[in-house]
Amino acid sequence: MREHKTGCPPKRADLIYSCHPPGELPGIIVTAKELGAKTIWSQSGLIATGGKEGKGCWFAEVELQMARELVESAGLYFITEPYIADVAREIRGLG
Repeated sequence: MREHKTGCPPKRADLIYSCHPPGELPGIIVTAKELGAKTIWSQSGLIATGGKEGKGCWFAEVELQMARELVESAGLYFITEPYIADVAREIRGLG
């Protein structure tokens, strides 16, 4: 993935990708709804052993359940795995 600065925030999005802690989801949900997104794809950057890993998708079960309920109660889809960049590469035929 690449970051490309445009000088202004997006006017619309289909999906919001978040690598922020679950506690920040309320603000992320607000942003998603403002932009018309239907899905939040959230990844922790952690692996099951608790170690940090850029491709990590692991959440403690309690955090995962709370996050899913929060996002879905807002009428949005919630995805945590697989790693989003792997999916993007697969779609582009690079994986």
